[in-house]
Amino acid sequence: MLAYAVESYGAFGEQAMEIIQKIRNTYQSSHPDGDFNQPLHRRLVQHLGVALQKGNAVVARAGALRARQVAMRLVQH
Repeated sequence: MLAYAVESYGAFGEQAMEIIQKIRNTYQSSHPDGDFNQPLHRRLVQHLGVALQKGNAVVARAGALRARQVAMRLVQH
């Protein structure tokens, strides 16, 4: 398990960049014939960014649903 920090708006902490580099190095060592300069690094960063935004959407949706439930209870009383 590796811990890292990613800011909710997309800024990557130092550990996140280190993990991306480790993933890249591991992939390169298992695929010695490939050319993995910037495209792989960019794809890793993009995939991490998309996963982060999906998580943000889940949190925002849950908050909106909860607020709606509370508002409905207030209206009913």
